[in-house]
Amino acid sequence: GQNRVIIVSGNTGCGKSTQVPQYIFEKNKKGKILITQPRRIAAISIAKRLSYEMNSKLGDLIGYQVSMISHFSIDTKILVKTTGVFLEELLHNSLDYDYILLDEVHERDLYVDLVLASLKNYFKEFPESKVKLILMSATIAEKEFADYLKDVNLGRDVPIIEVKEDIMIKNN
Repeated sequence: GQNRVIIVSGNTGCGKSTQVPQYIFEKNKKGKILITQPRRIAAISIAKRLSYEMNSKLGDLIGYQVSMISHFSIDTKILVKTTGVFLEELLHNSLDYDYILLDEVHERDLYVDLVLASLKNYFKEFPESKVKLILMSATIAEKEFADYLKDVNLGRDVPIIEVKEDIMIKNN
């Protein structure tokens, strides 16, 4: 809809890391989705989990990039990266994504803070950008992020969507 930024909050383990990208992909098969994870192991395991759940060979539809290791192709639509790798990319390239899902933002490491600051600048510089930003957080700090990103959302309040364990059940 009209929002540039959305916050999805839910307890760790509620499946938001794998359900949200699949939900977006179902709605927009052509869109390119980036997911960031603070840690390498998490990035790789989420990519593996997604490719398993979406019935696709890892490196095709779903890929990942962590420090020196990358495993994706030109067909990749869902790319999982560590926050550090994405920050590096953000400083050097334009954003080639339709959706950016910053996962585990409540961990507030330096990379997350720098990525958020860089994205804020990016949206200021490119107000017509179509990129949608989705922050995924445990249910603690979402209000703080919502306030911080209000101007990115063109002055509108950033919606916060609560995910309970059983809402996003996958239809088999």
